[in-house]
Amino acid sequence: MDLALQEALAEAGRELSRSQVQKLLRQGLVKDADGSALLKPGISFTVEREVELSLPIDAYATEPEPVEDDLDIVFEDRYLLVVNKPRGMPTHPSAGHNRDTLVNVLLHRYGVDGLSACNGHARRGIVHRLDMDTTGLIIVAKDDETHQRLAEALAGQKIKRIYAALLVGVPEEDSGTVDAPLMRSSDNPLRWEVSAGGRRAITYYSIIRRYENYSLVQAELLTGRTHQIRVHMAYIGYPIFGDRRYGLSRRASGDKVTLPALSGQALHAARLIFIHPHTGAELDLSVELPDDFSNLLKYLE
Repeated sequence: MDLALQEALAEAGRELSRSQVQKLLRQGLVKDADGSALLKPGISFTVEREVELSLPIDAYATEPEPVEDDLDIVFEDRYLLVVNKPRGMPTHPSAGHNRDTLVNVLLHRYGVDGLSACNGHARRGIVHRLDMDTTGLIIVAKDDETHQRLAEALAGQKIKRIYAALLVGVPEEDSGTVDAPLMRSSDNPLRWEVSAGGRRAITYYSIIRRYENYSLVQAELLTGRTHQIRVHMAYIGYPIFGDRRYGLSRRASGDKVTLPALSGQALHAARLIFIHPHTGAELDLSVELPDDFSNLLKYLE
């Protein structure tokens, strides 16, 4: 429970240590959503459980530290920018990552007044996120109105998000749709899993190229759940290459070929298509595969 709550708070933009979470539990500030029971440190659940947290205003809210680093900007105007995030960079601060995130770099360049604050201190400007080892395009809002309009477009499935992924294995069909609900794992709060009690999640995929025991696919998010493409591809039996959380070991996959290693999953947010929230113009933005992903494909060829 303690770790699950800590992770959920991090996703909500509140970075608390485990000891801080335990303190909130001891103070009686965490209850069942209906207020019927106080929750204590160390309690565990076998199913997902909705809780209510009474967090003192700004008790643990701190402004992330601005950090100077390179920023690969694909598009920018007075309202928003689209950034090509590198592998190994978290989108926003969370437990264990305080200074090495995209938000830290954005704050150095734009300051607190140059980014939206809709999602709190830790997620300034961030309209949607990418996993730390997923590369590619992220939309950043510079003001709250822009952020709210983009968030509404995202919720209404009006922002097209297209990924490239290298799968272990080769699906028989040229394309397919995975419609399988996702929820946080009861065994490991850092993992997500397909479960009838989860939130609906839909991923469309099509094969771009087949290799021996591998396939390059284009995947499109029709919903945007945490780890969605990674979980869905593993669920249908074709995990993403290099995915240490949901993938297979080389021995388990039966692969006897030694491929160049990646420091994470071969998943790249390659293209975004959406209507600009103020000008009404269609933005169709794309970025090439990062070098390590591209070199992996050259090796397979």
